[in-house]
Amino acid sequence: MAAKKKQERVRDFDDYLVKALKDPELASEYLNAAMADGDIRVFLMALGDVAKAVGMSKIAAATELDRANIYRAVSDAGNPLISTVAAILDTIGLRLTTELIHKEVSVIEPPSRVLAFETRAGMQAAFQPIGGVYEAPGIEVNEYGLQVPSTAPAANQELALAA
Repeated sequence: MAAKKKQERVRDFDDYLVKALKDPELASEYLNAAMADGDIRVFLMALGDVAKAVGMSKIAAATELDRANIYRAVSDAGNPLISTVAAILDTIGLRLTTELIHKEVSVIEPPSRVLAFETRAGMQAAFQPIGGVYEAPGIEVNEYGLQVPSTAPAANQELALAA
């Protein structure tokens, strides 16, 4: 007679999830993954899972919210205030944070030909206040008192042209 195979006991997934989400690090990763989905309903349902793991009664007592309101807030049809979400997360020991969506930060390359006075030191030296008017190489005051581009290069204006 063949030996009987011992059948593994299959646990209910919800019970397993509640037990696993008691770990704050796992709960944090679970919520981050839900937030990365992009659908706020997914995040709210995940927050509900974590809230169940911590205990709805504990969260209700700490946040001074009614348990029914918490269940409603973390359902897929919920539309909680950010203060409600923050209070629930605070009770759990977590908080909302932000991060850049785009990992690349574009850097504007400086032009290969720049005027010497366009450097920081050159700008500070070039713009000297004189009677409430700022003078700069290439800028002059016309007969109406308006600052306009100079038609002739200033004597002290140096051009640093990259070859």
